[in-house]
Amino acid sequence: MGLAGKYQEKMYFITYIVILISVASLSFKIYLILDEALKQQKKSAYIINLSGRQRMLSQLIVVNVLSHQKNPSAKNASLLEISIIEMRESHQLLINQPSLSIPVKSLYFQPAYLDKKVIHYLSLAEQNLNNSDDIHILNSLKNMSVDILDGLDKVVYEHQKQSQEKTKKQHKLQLAMLLLIFSLLIVKAFLIFLPIRKRLRHYLHLSERDSLTGLYNRRHFLQSLEEEHRRSLRYNTTYSLCMIDIDHFKLINDQHGHPTGDAVLKQVAQAIEKVIRINDQCARIGGEEFSVLLIDANENEALISAEKIREKIKKMHISHNQHVITMTVSIGTSTYLKSPNDLKKLTTKDMIKRADIALYIAKQSGRNKSQKWRMELTENTIN
Repeated sequence: MGLAGKYQEKMYFITYIVILISVASLSFKIYLILDEALKQQKKSAYIINLSGRQRMLSQLIVVNVLSHQKNPSAKNASLLEISIIEMRESHQLLINQPSLSIPVKSLYFQPAYLDKKVIHYLSLAEQNLNNSDDIHILNSLKNMSVDILDGLDKVVYEHQKQSQEKTKKQHKLQLAMLLLIFSLLIVKAFLIFLPIRKRLRHYLHLSERDSLTGLYNRRHFLQSLEEEHRRSLRYNTTYSLCMIDIDHFKLINDQHGHPTGDAVLKQVAQAIEKVIRINDQCARIGGEEFSVLLIDANENEALISAEKIREKIKKMHISHNQHVITMTVSIGTSTYLKSPNDLKKLTTKDMIKRADIALYIAKQSGRNKSQKWRMELTENTIN
């Protein structure tokens, strides 16, 4: 691995760690938000309940005053006194809340003066304890009760409104953080799986390609040939095979050296790829030997393709190390015939053997030739 690759891996690792820490931090932040939301809801519920209790106590005081007026007994006086004390304590708890909002404060201390009204209301109720026969006090309490009840209703509504607004804000913040975490997890997944995918594709490429020419190697070519052979058996289609060998390649290596021979192999590989169709497949299966799998090509089409390859290479002039090199190739072809008597017996090994026999005949008859396989070629070769 080069310096660029190592640097890239280092950056991937650093980015992965940063994302991991960010996800952990955001998760903890979400926990804190949820915890704070629960505390806020608990606190809001407490204040709303306390404000609601104030409403109930304001009405209870009127009821107890009426009871005390009708029957000024110690028991009724005690009930009234308890109601007054509870309402005063609740009132003090409400107005002394450290997080009392400005709208709520305005309800208690601004022109409505709910605070002073409550205090005056409780003061009147205490006066009734000492003078239960005073009708004026009772009427004042009744009139103020309606006003105080309306003010306390507004306080409860304001508390509920603020609680809902805080809950909505926290919910939006929580949702935004969850989306951010999800995005970071996607990025992290890409950081993990993309390099792995690239590596796998790279290794797959190396496993099926010839390192010098970039063509498919022998193993991959034979696999492709088997697949095409099975397809032909199933769908009754035709394919052809070309075996190509560079004529007198050993002389090129001996006279000009192996680097020049490598350059020749590369140029020949490129020439073959330019001639064949996009669906056909070319491979280097030996030192100077190449194979081409021609999909859906009959005998004549295979021979035409072979001739195109041969002519293309014959016209090539390769310059390397101040040398201009020309070359020729010999080609043997075999075709997967559709004969009912032959289809189920023929194998890929037979196809390769037939193409090799045709190649052998092409070389024996003077090289720089294309030869298709025929049954008599096999008989003549054996004889």
